[in-house]
Amino acid sequence: MLREQPKYKGIDTIAPESYTASISSGFPLFLAVHLDGPCNIKCRKCGTEDLPHTSQLTRQYRNEVLREFSGLGGRTVLIFGYNEPLLSQDLPATVDAAYDNGLATVVFSNATRLTVDKAHSLHDRGVSLILSVDSMQRATYDALIERGEYDNAMRGIENALEAGFAADAPGYTRLAINTVIMRPNLEEIPEIARFAAEHNIRFFLDRLFKVERASANWDLLFVDRPDVRQALEPIGLYPVEEFFIKIGGCILIRYGTTLMPDGTVKPCPDSREVIGNVTTEALETLVRKQRELYRGCQTCLLPKGEK
Repeated sequence: MLREQPKYKGIDTIAPESYTASISSGFPLFLAVHLDGPCNIKCRKCGTEDLPHTSQLTRQYRNEVLREFSGLGGRTVLIFGYNEPLLSQDLPATVDAAYDNGLATVVFSNATRLTVDKAHSLHDRGVSLILSVDSMQRATYDALIERGEYDNAMRGIENALEAGFAADAPGYTRLAINTVIMRPNLEEIPEIARFAAEHNIRFFLDRLFKVERASANWDLLFVDRPDVRQALEPIGLYPVEEFFIKIGGCILIRYGTTLMPDGTVKPCPDSREVIGNVTTEALETLVRKQRELYRGCQTCLLPKGEK
């Protein structure tokens, strides 16, 4: 049965123009939830560290955290992973708990495991999808991903379209493509942007973060900002980073917090700093600590404004 959408709909819940929404309570709009599980590919750009694939936080405990987050005025659950979320057994229960608490849900995926059945199941649960697509050309895709699955990735995009993620209404979509700007794919970005526009898909451009595996591949992947602007500005494309400058820094620092599989709370997915754990302190207490103690970030290259 098709579920009704939460109050905040689709990709618009995390579109840059929505970040400036009033947050009178001072609590985050976004809760980035990392689920346990493996990843089936090995991206050269990946900014995550290898973690054990076991979760210490029970589904019931995670559901309680989502209920508290909603009660604090939370708006959207972002399901990431040091893994591929579609491979996590906890994904369906987490999606259902978010919906039951009036939260919009956005799942980030590499698309390679987005089968027809999974696409329809997520669509019927009211989920929005952000698919990581750094190239639509086989040679470039395989160069950027050591354990690449080009055919499965392209098929996953087709399955999302077939399930109706991008067919809701003009100006409204539940599907986005996120492309990280790198030297090997710079000239192909206009092609990805055209594909997105033709299929009613939101298109996000992201900068490369110099962390973990990306740091080891930095010389191969990094593109200087002048080269990026020269290639993309003439066709009206720019990194979402340009919007971050206007609002004073990364959205996950200003408007969100991160819940790890074991209950640890961090300021953002890439931070090595730990605020605490929801098994010993309430989420409200941890968020207040984050606002009081966390004043900056040294783990990525996104520009930081005044807090």
